[in-house]
Amino acid sequence: MISVLYISHETYEVAGSTRSLANHLHALRHDVQPLIVLPANGPAAEHLRHLGYEVRIVPFKLNLAPNRLAWLKRPIRKIYDRWKNEQACHVLAPIIRDAGIQLLHSNTSATIFGSQLARYLEEHEHRHIPHVWHLREFLDLDFGFTPLYGWSHLRKLINDADATISITQAVHDHFITDMSDTRHYVVNDAIFSLSDVCQSSKQPYFVFCGKVIPEKGAELALDIFQKFNLEHAGYHLVYVGRVEASYQQHLEEKAKSYGISDAISFEHFQAEVQPFISKATALLMCSSNEAQGRVTVEAMFYGTPVIAKAAGGTLEIVDDNINGLLFHSIDEGARQCRRIVEDSDLAHSIIEKARQTAASRFSEEVYREKIVQIYNSLLFNSPST
Repeated sequence: MISVLYISHETYEVAGSTRSLANHLHALRHDVQPLIVLPANGPAAEHLRHLGYEVRIVPFKLNLAPNRLAWLKRPIRKIYDRWKNEQACHVLAPIIRDAGIQLLHSNTSATIFGSQLARYLEEHEHRHIPHVWHLREFLDLDFGFTPLYGWSHLRKLINDADATISITQAVHDHFITDMSDTRHYVVNDAIFSLSDVCQSSKQPYFVFCGKVIPEKGAELALDIFQKFNLEHAGYHLVYVGRVEASYQQHLEEKAKSYGISDAISFEHFQAEVQPFISKATALLMCSSNEAQGRVTVEAMFYGTPVIAKAAGGTLEIVDDNINGLLFHSIDEGARQCRRIVEDSDLAHSIIEKARQTAASRFSEEVYREKIVQIYNSLLFNSPST
């Protein structure tokens, strides 16, 4: 068993990064002894503990700033964040020593703390523990964040890691500067085991699943549904995910202007999304800059067709008219919705091909083999393939 310290960042919700970490750990359950570090208690820590994993709370900073953060405030933030993370490293050093940690694994693009911890251990403990950096988010394109110390600084730290794992080629290309460097891998996230492929009867609604924010295309989904609804009344659009009250009000007002208020509903954050995705007529993936799109693959496992914007990491998953449907515009998105509703043979074919994609590329079984190879290459200098 390899003893690994995992550094993750989500606290107030069990979102994609935490769920992907849970899949990662389940896939490697016979290979890894994990210890998880989070910056605060909350639903994410409770979820991981409920799954049987040891979680330590050590406050650290993410070193991110909203793009609107005033430049005059950044120097103060930098000083405070550096001090806070230095304190966290001091707390973690004896824990790492006592637990016999062999690898550090940052579970997100959203913090440089793993890099700082690896450097601290070299300087103060005189030991090098390989640091693996799992790149799951674009940061700016998908969530509107910017690195507190700037992009050049972040990319340098990432490229200096002992290894990086990008969940798609698009994420890899966003951060990695030397495309010939063999320490940088692309490994699609594991979503489920092969035994989790399933099928449910469909109900007349389309689902938008994930954070309900502009960067994820929440308003685009409404525009597409309105066009579709002109010819197919009786269907609904269901938003499943965290949404700010002001933005929900904006979407509701727009739906009212379209005359479809009764066809729109919000389920807000749900710890378990299968009941909403598996029964939907189709999933609308409307993000222009999706890193991978976990819910896209979940829909494939659940036998729900995906209608997706032709952009970002989605293009590495969805083959148009094969395992899903792509669109470039509102009108094209509405047309793809009509095709799924009107052509049952097309829907059935897409569901079957999507299942094959999910099983061959996104299963825990396939994922485990790739991650173990990367870990072994760092610890035992065995070749990775």
